[in-house]
Amino acid sequence: MKFLKLVALLLVISTANAQSSQDISLEDIWKNYKFYARSINGIRSMSNGLNFTTQERGKEGINLVKNSYKETGAKITLIDATDLIFDGNKIALEEYEFSSD
Repeated sequence: MKFLKLVALLLVISTANAQSSQDISLEDIWKNYKFYARSINGIRSMSNGLNFTTQERGKEGINLVKNSYKETGAKITLIDATDLIFDGNKIALEEYEFSSD
């Protein structure tokens, strides 16, 4: 019983100690963006629900890369910047869209 009370006391003390006593101001919220939500830009989910694509900068330009939600680090280059050549000129990959089929 003493052990249970000791554990409960330590839990209460550690929880109270972990609470921040810092005041939140409007300036922190709207000017300094201290509580601004972080997000990931530049990803597009694929229709299979298992993968997403990103544009990643390579040595020769921007590549279109397929990534897996389940397997971190599993990447397949769908379009390599070195392959984007028309009449001897490089084509920059800026925007892309997949067809519904």
